[in-house]
Amino acid sequence: TIQIDVENQQTNVYLPGLDLKQIKKDSIVRLKDLMNIKVKSKTKGKVSAEFHSVEVETARKNNATMLQWTPVESSIIVDILMPDGKYQQGFGEPDLRKVKPGSIIQFERFAFCQIEEVNSVIKAIWLHR
Repeated sequence: TIQIDVENQQTNVYLPGLDLKQIKKDSIVRLKDLMNIKVKSKTKGKVSAEFHSVEVETARKNNATMLQWTPVESSIIVDILMPDGKYQQGFGEPDLRKVKPGSIIQFERFAFCQIEEVNSVIKAIWLHR
């Protein structure tokens, strides 16, 4: 379970960059396993939205894009060694701190990776899609 801290009826989440490019103003999108939101505005790298509904059925009826997300307040940095030898950095859920080095996990819609280090930054190696 991921706890999100809602202050002043607002919260901040990270979304995958490729998904951000496809989000359009006034569209309804689904924050996976959480809620549906309606996009109010979009600027480079940032979306402002308001609560729309909770039900997955509502998202389906509106052809809502399903988005992975992680809360800004508790996300952790993940460095993944890619096949080209370069690191790609992203954000992960706080429960990644519980994963043991050597474990193979799936970063949904990205890749399977092997966890190498669990510290303030999680280090992983890309295995396959």
